[in-house]
Amino acid sequence: MRHSSLVVAAILPIAFAVFEPLLPNQTMPPSWAAPKSDKSKSDNAAAFFKAFDEQDLFVAERLFNQSRDEQSRSEQASEIAATQALVYARCQSLPQCLNLIRDYRLYEKPDLTSDALANLTLAAYLSKDKKLAVRFFQKLQKAAPNKSLTENLALMLAIPYTVLDNEESAKNLLKKMSSLSWGNDDETARILVARLTAAYQTLSSETAYRTIQEILKKKGTDSAVLIICAENLRKQARYQEAIKLLDRLLSKRNNHWWGRELRARIYMDLYEAGPAAADCKQLLKQATLPSEHKHILGLMSRIYEHSSDYFNAYKAQSLLLRETAGKTAAPPSPTISRELARSSPKLLLQKGELAVKCLDRLDANELREISTDMEALLYYKPNNLPALYVLACVQRKLGLNAKALKNINLGLAAQPDYAPWYEERAKVWQGLGLKEQAKKDLEKAKSLR
Repeated sequence: MRHSSLVVAAILPIAFAVFEPLLPNQTMPPSWAAPKSDKSKSDNAAAFFKAFDEQDLFVAERLFNQSRDEQSRSEQASEIAATQALVYARCQSLPQCLNLIRDYRLYEKPDLTSDALANLTLAAYLSKDKKLAVRFFQKLQKAAPNKSLTENLALMLAIPYTVLDNEESAKNLLKKMSSLSWGNDDETARILVARLTAAYQTLSSETAYRTIQEILKKKGTDSAVLIICAENLRKQARYQEAIKLLDRLLSKRNNHWWGRELRARIYMDLYEAGPAAADCKQLLKQATLPSEHKHILGLMSRIYEHSSDYFNAYKAQSLLLRETAGKTAAPPSPTISRELARSSPKLLLQKGELAVKCLDRLDANELREISTDMEALLYYKPNNLPALYVLACVQRKLGLNAKALKNINLGLAAQPDYAPWYEERAKVWQGLGLKEQAKKDLEKAKSLR
């Protein structure tokens, strides 16, 4: 049994509430469609578990998607699916987590290992399916092969006791945890890491912080421990300490995807777009699939926007859309805009809204491209008022005042109490030298603010 690795994974801190769904869906390359030998399947499974044990969640996700069909027919299918369910849950992809559990009918499997059941208990708990979490937890208690493991797994799963609405049991488990100390064997190491999880989830951040320091003194070179502690330090807003741990990790494991992405996100928390973008650019070099490029370009756009660098956010969003359309080398065209308006309307609108915030830095070709994009969105959804607003702003910047006025008036007819319409029309009046009309619109906008 793989207790030494999967149980570690099962008890890692799992609160990723500040993250958007992180992991993109991957397209299975042709090389994976060919029949594989048993050894190849085994190697793929080993690589998947290794990535998960080392907390490189993005790589684990990639490996799972690349070999999902073939692994579904392997002897380890249930264990692999249980582990991936926890990956989805940790990354807040909750529908994908529950769908995977249902697709594999994991709740009906009679021979799930303790490791798999531990992962599934936490995955269901994170996915807010109380009934399913209880179901897996009860199976876990029965499946543990001896008293020692049963006790340890119960300690590791103190959080699901809150699912059972049994506060007294949860407190008793935490009390047991507090009396445990670090030993030389892996079992006590796992229990101490479990204390960190439970301390942060159930006790105070001070207790969690003390536990982090204790863990780092004993296990400060382990990749998974560095990730665990950095994640917890981030949740405590101890950003610089978290960055130092990730610096330590990346100095030894430069290609650790999740370690680098986590550092980029912490820099984003600090409004430091420069080093955050530098980490993203390094990840772009590591990316091997279009979906990975899109994932990082989307993150870069959010990083720049978070720091109010709207021009670079717009540039990253533009690259993301060209990757989405699969037209990285083709010049902009109405055809591409129509295609994106059908397939990715939200991303296309976000690009336009970013453009409005940096109009003075865009050249005429970029402005015309945004105009074409918004017209494409309006073609499929004529009442798309945000797209209409972006179009009017761009038309005004291009000097197309008659068209801009027409669209602004359409917007005002639908949203007479929306101040930005009046502010934009005032800019048009100013450009036409009609100062009195501009003054009236600005006063109206001010009254609506």
